[in-house]
Amino acid sequence: MKHRIARFDEAGIEFATRCRRRWLSAMVVPFTRLGNLGIMWVGLGWVLDQPQRIALMLAGTVGVTETVKRVARRPRPAFTRLERLIGRQSTGSFPSGHAASSAAAAIVLTSIDPKMWPVWAGLAVLMAASRIYVGVHYPSDAAAGVAIGCLIAALVLSGHRFL
Repeated sequence: MKHRIARFDEAGIEFATRCRRRWLSAMVVPFTRLGNLGIMWVGLGWVLDQPQRIALMLAGTVGVTETVKRVARRPRPAFTRLERLIGRQSTGSFPSGHAASSAAAAIVLTSIDPKMWPVWAGLAVLMAASRIYVGVHYPSDAAAGVAIGCLIAALVLSGHRFL
């Protein structure tokens, strides 16, 4: 299993390396920063008159991912061929909090405005991928973050109170 994850990570890193372009990096870096503290998602929640709902879901997502990071203690990537495009991160790599919050927010936003699901899902996928592209996460970190985000969204939408 460990070897499969390593191969998955290596393939994703290789793909990110081949995709790197100056013009794309100029767009991806500001976009990935919109994921800090769920800024983009709270803003979208505000547009839909649901900022508190999104903010509470994000708080739960941050709590879960930060707890897992402290237990997992996976170091951030130190690539030689994929230069980090944003500053050094102070927390561990596994799981990606940006990917988790994005997946959870996309699902909750879909429950609010279902016809916009392709937009919400697209933004979430782009946010998760951006974390690999900028060199601060392995692909498996992003995949685990998405899984955690989906679980948290399911709990939120089912009425569970975990906060």
